[in-house]
Amino acid sequence: MRDSWIELAKILGRVSRVSYLFCVGAVVLGTPLIPAHGDDNDPTEYSALVNHPSPYLRAHADDPVSWRILTASTMELAGSSGMPIFISSGYQSCYWCYRLKQDTFVDRQLADLINQNFIPILIDRELWQEDDRLLQAFARETLDFSGWPLSVVMTPAGDPIFGYGYIDSRSLTLSLEKFIRAWRESSQKISRMARLDAKQLLQSELEQDEMWTEGSLRALLDAFIDQANASADMEYGGFGRIEKYPYVPQLIALLDLNSLNPDPQLSAFIRLTLDNLIGGGLIDKVEGGVFRYTEQRDWKMPHFEQMLGTQAMVSKLLLRAAQTFNNVDYQTAGIRILDNMVRRMESDGGWYVSSLSAYGSNGKDGGYYTWDPATLNHLLGGVWQDYAMDLLPHADAVLPAPSGNRSGDTLHRLQKDRKLRASQQDSKILIGLNGLALSALVAGASVRAEFVAPARALAQHLATLVASDPVPFAANKNSSKRGDLTTYVYTAAGLFDWWQLTAQDEILDLVADLLVRANENFYKEGAWITNRSILIGSNQGKIAIRDGQLPSPSAEWFRLASALAFTKSKYGQQFTGQLDRIAETWSKSMHSEAFFHGTIIASMVTRKWLTNNDYGTLESGTLNVAIMPR
Repeated sequence: MRDSWIELAKILGRVSRVSYLFCVGAVVLGTPLIPAHGDDNDPTEYSALVNHPSPYLRAHADDPVSWRILTASTMELAGSSGMPIFISSGYQSCYWCYRLKQDTFVDRQLADLINQNFIPILIDRELWQEDDRLLQAFARETLDFSGWPLSVVMTPAGDPIFGYGYIDSRSLTLSLEKFIRAWRESSQKISRMARLDAKQLLQSELEQDEMWTEGSLRALLDAFIDQANASADMEYGGFGRIEKYPYVPQLIALLDLNSLNPDPQLSAFIRLTLDNLIGGGLIDKVEGGVFRYTEQRDWKMPHFEQMLGTQAMVSKLLLRAAQTFNNVDYQTAGIRILDNMVRRMESDGGWYVSSLSAYGSNGKDGGYYTWDPATLNHLLGGVWQDYAMDLLPHADAVLPAPSGNRSGDTLHRLQKDRKLRASQQDSKILIGLNGLALSALVAGASVRAEFVAPARALAQHLATLVASDPVPFAANKNSSKRGDLTTYVYTAAGLFDWWQLTAQDEILDLVADLLVRANENFYKEGAWITNRSILIGSNQGKIAIRDGQLPSPSAEWFRLASALAFTKSKYGQQFTGQLDRIAETWSKSMHSEAFFHGTIIASMVTRKWLTNNDYGTLESGTLNVAIMPR
């Protein structure tokens, strides 16, 4: 694939890929561009944006760029017009997505250029997850980055050509002008190379998902432990040496494996990770919410989005670890996360919104969460460093963590001041994420009675909404998108946990029904399809879907179906045949990327242990593999 990029560079007349893609300080020579196609704002498209359940799309409805929504008809329009596509993916709570709108897409000259030469498409990455996944895979392969915002230029047929992260309007204008010239001169050649690249990317994914026939469960387990070991940070905990994501599915997998055969060194690593996770900047020390990730390996310098899935997963992890290790600090942190989630993310009588914004009402990154030093001195009645630590080193703003003998009073003053601030939400109510939230609330309710009522309210909402097909992806008004695999499975997981708390037979019936429907809708010929999507290559089925920052839905299906089999209920044998087939069918990526398949590997090991009460061919002590540098 890289070779065709070199050839494309020759056509576009650039020296390097990066200098072309971002065109910082570039000069475009030649005659001014003549608009290729006039395009007045389409009132139908405007109405679709302004009434969309995504606040991200609604916020862009008044852009001078004539955005369209990603549909089959939009892609057909691109194909019939012969115009390339400019597609941009982001979400409402992302600071740099917000900046891309404020700094770039409001530019009239740039908008005219895009409207006249491209079919512009805007997607909310949480609503078009599979299409965004394809764009992110392309960005990782060809641009060496992924994340949001991500804008990609595509051929009329939908094959990616090149893309950008955040970029200012002048640089984007210069870059697109350069591309338009090249497109007019060599559109057929560029399209052929883009199609070749797209096929190679798809082929690479297909090869990784081929069956791995020479392996074993023991080999998968060893690979998971080895890869976790290779990326483990033994100084600060967690995984990776630069930025720090929670990687909750991997930590839960390690807890599962360690619970089967406890190992002191593995326990020590998990505790090191959790101690630094709750002690650093990943968790807001004033109100308790969890940020998406931190830029530094010591868990400082957070990115300020607070995602519902992150709140649910981290709180559940901490509450489980509190029980495993008899650690009150983990329980306190988990309860504070849930309290923040209920207080700041609850909506419409028991649902929960998808995220809280990274930018405050002042438009600054972390503006809701931080203070400037002078204001903090006045608020705390002295030099702020005497009363708080700063979790944003080397920044102008302060993210305070109350400390010292006045920490209680400091916390009270900071919380009181926060109440005067406006907190911005992404108001989408995503059903699957609410399933994860229910699991977390049940974990909280097992130790604190005040979470029983919100758990019950959410369980009732979910049980009512998913009782029949099709299950919607979101509960917002005007939402017509059908639920994907995560919708069914995450909801089933939340309701299963609610059943464990309440022992309501009808809830267990609904869990089994959701798993059956998920299997019927998304499992075809031994492969899982997350959802039906629009872009080329986004509908490819997989033997096993990877864990991300949230657990793999196919792995969660296996875990839940296995759990039902051990409930001694009428569902005990319902899934046995398929579970046996899945447990004996492994893809190459499950071995080569075992770290990102921790949920399914741990679930398979657990099922084998519960079935046989031993490891069969696995030797005693298999799980006593310490996460230590080698």
